[in-house]
Order: sequence, then structure tokens, then C-alpha cells
Amino acid sequence: MKRYLSCLKNQKGQGTTEYIIILAIAVSLALVVFWDQIKPKLSDKVGKIASGIERAGADNP
Repeated sequence: MKRYLSCLKNQKGQGTTEYIIILAIAVSLALVVFWDQIKPKLSDKVGKIASGIERAGADNP
């Protein structure tokens, strides 16, 4: 029983986990707010990457 209670008191890394969760929420909110501005640029970049991959695949039979 003492071992179990000592595990509950050991909270190393709890602060780090909380910061990661807060950061994930902040990034998610930023994506929701700015999605209309990000989407066209992202689509353009993904299209260029896909074209580059297709060209590279066509060069190597």
C-alpha cells in the first residue's frame, strides 16, 4: 500500500505533460483560426512536392 501511495506522490514529468497538452491546444486553435489563410499555401506546396515526386519517378524507369 505504501508503494502505491508513493507512486501517487511521484509527479515528475507531470508539468512537462501539461505544457505539451497546452501547446497542442494552442496550435489547434491557431490552425482553426487561420485555416483559410493556410490552406491555399499548403495546397500549393503539397502540389509542388507531388509534381516533383512524379517527375523523379518518371526519370527512373
